[in-house]
Amino acid sequence: MSAGRQRAFDKEEALDAAMTVFWQNGYGNTSMAELVSAMGINKPSLYAAFGNKEDLFVATLRRYIDNHGKPNAAVLFETEKPFKERLRRFLKQTAEMQCNPRFPGGCLITSCTDESNAEAFPPKALKEISDINAFILDKFIKLFSDEINAGTLKSSHDPKALALYIVALTQGMAVSAKNGASPEDLQAIIDQAMAAFS
Repeated sequence: MSAGRQRAFDKEEALDAAMTVFWQNGYGNTSMAELVSAMGINKPSLYAAFGNKEDLFVATLRRYIDNHGKPNAAVLFETEKPFKERLRRFLKQTAEMQCNPRFPGGCLITSCTDESNAEAFPPKALKEISDINAFILDKFIKLFSDEINAGTLKSSHDPKALALYIVALTQGMAVSAKNGASPEDLQAIIDQAMAAFS
């Protein structure tokens, strides 16, 4: 006897498809019809697997962090390598992802942060975006504090100011990439930005 009917779709593939749609359109401009079409499932299956649209959106944000954010940031913590080399590589990888033609362009988190100011943006999604941005900022503050303590950054640097600078830099790069900037354009921005860490 069967142990129960299994879903006829790959949940991770469906989640990736939903992430692409939200990344392309934003939360407010994405319809359930677009989601079920991209995910290759019907509405009952979507609701059963992921909950409502807001729940699905939150799941895609977390998947984006797991698939793109954390792997890209890992290089920053390879402490056996010089700090400036790690930072430059992180920014370069960020630029490459933001301009990758396989993706909608820019950064999902940056786009959603901008959209979260809209009145119609749902509360659970707003909290998720706020928590993600707070987590990212805290990670950078700790990184720069640790590097100053290790002597790889000047003690005159303010860890929070540097963290805010990097967040603003990567968000600005994301907006530029979304608007058609090339990897070479973003690399020129990175080259200028690295001067702040001399």
